[in-house]
Formats: sequence, C-alpha cells, structure tokens
Amino acid sequence: MERLDQLIPLILEMGQYAVENQKEIAIDYKGDGSIITETDLTINKTLSNKIKELFPEAQVISEEEKETYSMDTQWTFVLDPIDGTDAYSQGLPSWCIAIGILDRDKEPVGAIINAPRFGVGTHDGLFIRQNPYQKASVNGKPMTNRLLTRELRSFATSSKILEYFPLPKQELTLRGFGSNILNMLAPVLFTNIQGSFTDPKCSVWDVGASHAILRSEGMNVIYYDGTPFKYDENLLLHRKSLGKALLAGTAEALVDLQKLFV
Repeated sequence: MERLDQLIPLILEMGQYAVENQKEIAIDYKGDGSIITETDLTINKTLSNKIKELFPEAQVISEEEKETYSMDTQWTFVLDPIDGTDAYSQGLPSWCIAIGILDRDKEPVGAIINAPRFGVGTHDGLFIRQNPYQKASVNGKPMTNRLLTRELRSFATSSKILEYFPLPKQELTLRGFGSNILNMLAPVLFTNIQGSFTDPKCSVWDVGASHAILRSEGMNVIYYDGTPFKYDENLLLHRKSLGKALLAGTAEALVDLQKLFV
C-alpha cells in the first residue's frame, strides 16, 4: 500500500507536535469524565482528513470521529490520536498515536504506531509500521521476537484490573504503561512480558493497531472467557465498548491468563 508512504511524514509530524504541546498541556473532560486535550482533537482532525484524502474508499473510526459508518467498506482505519491521554496529560512518556487498519473482512491487517517518547532500548522513541498483510518494522528495522520464554511470567495491564478481578495469587509481575496500545504491544516489545489484559471499557481504537501487530507476530487476542474477539457491528457501527476484558499474547500465556481470571 504505497499510499501509506504519504501518510507517514504527517504521523511523525503530529508526534512531534504532541511532544511540544505536552510541555504546557491544557486538559478538559468529556461527559464520561475521561480526559481530552486540544492535542487529541487537532491530531484526530489532521490525520483523519489526510487518510480520507489518500484513501477515499476507506472510512475512519475514532473516539472523536462521529461520522456514519458502513460495515461494507474496503478499508477501515481505526485511529486513536493520543492513546494514554492520562499519561500524556501528566507529562509521562507512555502514550502514542495509533492507527489500525482493517480490511473488508474486518480483519486487523496493518498498523502504524508512533510513540515518540517511549523508547525501548533507545532514546529515539518507538515507531512501528506494518503495511497490510506484511511483516512489521520497528524504527525502520524488521521486528524480531525478543521473548526469552513464551510461558507466562508477567503481563501488562492498567490499574483498573482491580475493578474486575482480584490480583492473582501466583508469583507474576504486573506491568502498566498508561496506554492500552502499549500494554498490548508489550509481548512483542519486551523480553519477559508474555501477555496483556485490556479493560472491558476500552473501545476499538484502543486495541486495533496493537492487534494487527500481535497477529503478524503469531500472537492471539481473545476475550477473557475464551470466546473469539471480532470486529463486529457493536464495536464499529455503534462504537460500543468491548464489554468484556481482552487477553492478548502468546498462546501459552493466554492459557495461564484464562486460569487466573475465569
């Protein structure tokens, strides 16, 4: 998909725009109490307009995008202008601009994730790109498997896990990065995080980009009760929340995670 080449410079530009704005952030609150900033709105509008220009056959879904959606569209771009807005508003580095790409069958097949302040073994930030149906790259180099073991040793989640489940009694380490996109990506970024847990209140834009990357690396995403995760009308057309917690990671880790939470 060569047209993505024309989108990349703008995504990088918006990342630097967000970095600069983070120094003097002004926050507001939505009706549900969640945080929003002018940065979210500007990035959403800028990237959404560019995607529509480059891909007139596609539709964009985001938290700030209120246009009517059709399930019969060739491409769906699932956009989160700032995933981890709370972390962003506090000046923390664990936030990102995330775009997931679904094909006509509503399968996650591509992604672009720009976390300009979230370095993994580097000070250059984190930039992940996956052209549809291809392997992903990290900061311009092919993504490689960094896991030391596929068996569950630790998993990434938010503090909201305590609202739904007690802490596991097993000797596991819990990690949290303030961004669900980054939490879900943990099994492909780090050496000893094999899985992740996603809050049931999250929406499709909180998972789409990471799901595509995980899938390209042979990892899975399922609901915590073992049922398959699908991009259905509730998520896309009606923009409803997940409703149930998601588990993601290696097949081995998912078996153990299900034992913890079911």
